[in-house]
Amino acid sequence: MICAALPANPIDRLLGIAERLRALDDTENADWLRSAVMRHVETGELIDRAFGLSGNLGRSPRFDYLRRERNRHLEEALHHVGGEYARLAEEICRFESRLLPMWRHRLEAPGDWSPVRVAIHRAFRVCATVPTSTCGLRKALTSD
Repeated sequence: MICAALPANPIDRLLGIAERLRALDDTENADWLRSAVMRHVETGELIDRAFGLSGNLGRSPRFDYLRRERNRHLEEALHHVGGEYARLAEEICRFESRLLPMWRHRLEAPGDWSPVRVAIHRAFRVCATVPTSTCGLRKALTSD
């Protein structure tokens, strides 16, 4: 397969992706992509708004995605503590007070950390706020 050089203009790139989707018979995504790009081009609508990324009432799709990812890591941590919310809350509080200041911006946890500590680290890496109480954890992990 011969690959043509990608256009320098990001609008042209996005429209090219839409055409590739259409060629793959993915018309729903092709139409969505082309429509959002053209709203941006024709009306000057902000690109994040045209794609529906800006959200409303302070709840952006980005926020929802990050919350789901955080909760996925917390569910993994909960599994590693035998499903005990109180024990997980203790582990999170311990991690937050002792390790988070040094490890918040590190991409990977050390290899000698327990699986629960690794999962908690990943939860904090994904989202700034992590519930620290039994009630908060139960609410976060049963609301999705």
